[in-house]
Amino acid sequence: MVDQARMAALAKEPLVVIGAPTSAFRGTWRELRDVFGQREMLGMLIRRDLKARYKDSALGFVWTLVRPLTQLMIYYFVMGKILGSSRAIDNFAIYVFTGLTAYTLFSEIVAGSTGSIVGNSGLIKKVYVPREVFPSPASARPWSTSSSSSRSSSPRRSCSGSSPGTRG
Repeated sequence: MVDQARMAALAKEPLVVIGAPTSAFRGTWRELRDVFGQREMLGMLIRRDLKARYKDSALGFVWTLVRPLTQLMIYYFVMGKILGSSRAIDNFAIYVFTGLTAYTLFSEIVAGSTGSIVGNSGLIKKVYVPREVFPSPASARPWSTSSSSSRSSSPRRSCSGSSPGTRG
């Protein structure tokens, strides 16, 4: 009897959606504004992430340049020279470098973002901070990595017919 009376009272109440944005555009701007409000914490997390990544490394930040260039040379040599793809495709090294950069950027953002959320789960549970703040440093690091590696490579030399690791 009590359940039916309660259900009848609940049926008369209007449904109120809590926390849903009125439009996707307004909701996105609200979330960006919340993240911007936490910009000091975001900067601290980015610095902490970069320091932790290169902490006990002999070459430090140079690994950011060495790894993509080594991948480029291996792919260019194996796929371009041994398998003969560079004969059929003009500027093969540029295509390989572009594909490797895009794939590496995407995979590091996804892996870093999920790892960041799991690694900061204690902080997420205890303190109110927009949840978008934690994946942001993990997403910013691959952008800096890909931009620095793209500045260090020289596609012009690859286009001239010499291998990417030699002087043209």
